[in-house]
Amino acid sequence: MRPETIHPMGCECGRCNAPRRHPLYQQPVVDPRDIDAARKGLIAGLWVGGILTASKFGPSIIDWMTSR
Repeated sequence: MRPETIHPMGCECGRCNAPRRHPLYQQPVVDPRDIDAARKGLIAGLWVGGILTASKFGPSIIDWMTSR
């Protein structure tokens, strides 16, 4: 039994590229780089939303906590 070699992501060997050369191969709908950019945008939006919320409601929450 031959050991199976582990190919890295983006391997350019003929065995890894054979399915992509098939005429019925479908390209992925979304590029992984687009998903990464959307995730970074979502994280940045949450940070900005948190900062805006803290600046709006922060003083009233601090007053409420210190009044007890």
